Amino acid sequence: MGLDHDATSTDKANMSTGSRDMSDRSGDMSVGGNDMSVAAADDHLAAALPWIAGHCRFVTTNLPRGVIGVSVATQLLAALPDACRRRVPDLTGSGPEIFSKAVGYGLLTQVPSARVIRSVPKLIAKASPIFRRRGKRHWTLWIVHLLDDDMLAKIKKLTPSSQLRVSAPVTGGTPRSRGELATAVQELTAALAAERAGSAQEREQVAALERQLGEKSSALAGVLSEAAENAELLRDAKRELARLQHRHDETGDLRAEVAQLEREVERLRDAHASALADKGKLTAELTKAVEANAALAKRLRDLGQTADILNLASGIGRVLFRPKKEP
Repeated sequence: MGLDHDATSTDKANMSTGSRDMSDRSGDMSVGGNDMSVAAADDHLAAALPWIAGHCRFVTTNLPRGVIGVSVATQLLAALPDACRRRVPDLTGSGPEIFSKAVGYGLLTQVPSARVIRSVPKLIAKASPIFRRRGKRHWTLWIVHLLDDDMLAKIKKLTPSSQLRVSAPVTGGTPRSRGELATAVQELTAALAAERAGSAQEREQVAALERQLGEKSSALAGVLSEAAENAELLRDAKRELARLQHRHDETGDLRAEVAQLEREVERLRDAHASALADKGKLTAELTKAVEANAALAKRLRDLGQTADILNLASGIGRVLFRPKKEP
């Protein structure tokens, strides 16, 4: 197909300029961990690049058609031999990070969409060790490591030797046949259908997320309303508690006053009882005095004579005013 011829032309151009670029460099470089001269490095690169280019062509040929990411995977594989020649470093990170770096190093012209970014590493990793999964969303794109002996051994094992001997495309290009055009149209139609299906699915997911967001917003509004009601109830409860505490304090003061009054009543009750007792004694003494007065009055009436009265008075005087005996 046309893609294979374009890749072959690019690979041969890269190989023809590789030795010139390498010969312009000076100093030593490290390949596979061993110090080598510039000439040895050139020889190693010249021997490795055909296998890397052939492997990229072979993987490109075996990519499935009509799926998301095939076009970008083809572009990336076509740029890898020249990236190896330029000794672009291996790229590690998430999909967006790797493809942003690939654009920075000139492997791609622009960063593809998120769906393509997720698809390309998986497409290539199924047929080649060029991509290696490092985690759920992280990958490593081997570039300079492809020149190492262990990686070259894997590439040679997966690549038919026929991929090293391919013909260059005819200058000026050959018009595509109807079959090729029909195949290209089918591929583009399938890719467009897949993109539309993916877009529809994404729209459905967005709509579902919006519905969920609306439901959660309604639930949150209900929770906030209930929280506001609970806050108002809490404020009422605090006011009622303060009122009850004030009443409790007033009740305590009243209880203290009642206790004081009860003690005063008890004191007055005791004083009243004492007064009643004193009244009884005075009443008894008064009764005795009245009785004595009545008896005296009777006796005075009985005497009837002055002499008797004088004698009686004299006797009373002696009784009352007689001298006291010495102790």
